Amino acid sequence: MRLQATVVAVACVVLAACTGKAVRTGVAHEMILPEGAERTQVEDKQQFVMAVPYRQPLPAYPAGVAAVAAQLPVCVEFVVGEDGAAHSPRLLEGVPDCVAASQPGITPFVDAALAAVAQWQFFGAGMCTWQREEAECSDGRAHVTPLAIRLSYRFRFSDGTPGQPVAVEAL
Repeated sequence: MRLQATVVAVACVVLAACTGKAVRTGVAHEMILPEGAERTQVEDKQQFVMAVPYRQPLPAYPAGVAAVAAQLPVCVEFVVGEDGAAHSPRLLEGVPDCVAASQPGITPFVDAALAAVAQWQFFGAGMCTWQREEAECSDGRAHVTPLAIRLSYRFRFSDGTPGQPVAVEAL
């Protein structure tokens, strides 16, 4: 009986310890449309098909960097090629709520975001065009022309454990 009580007590202590929430690194991300971004006109009998991500690893909070006190917004721009790969990622500046490259201590966060985006893969974008009135993109009678498109994302690094992979929260 005494052994059973001890086991129950130990189990309660272990379970109680598991209910505490550990502080974790967080990075949320959202797609943004910068002012003045290029737009394509869609004609009658056309439909734009947006690129859809199927591999989108998130950046890890940089190791060896102190936790940030507030959310740190890093904006990245890149091209989704006709092959669906993310090409030429770069820091996007001059957009509201995005850090500037000149901000002290920003480099490890920018590097983490750029490295993650370089690994992203998409089902590529395209322009679907059909000739007949009753046709549409989903019925197989249309022609889809692959398109390279430029996308921009804002990553918000927040307080957490350096070096750990992050969870995403859609904004």
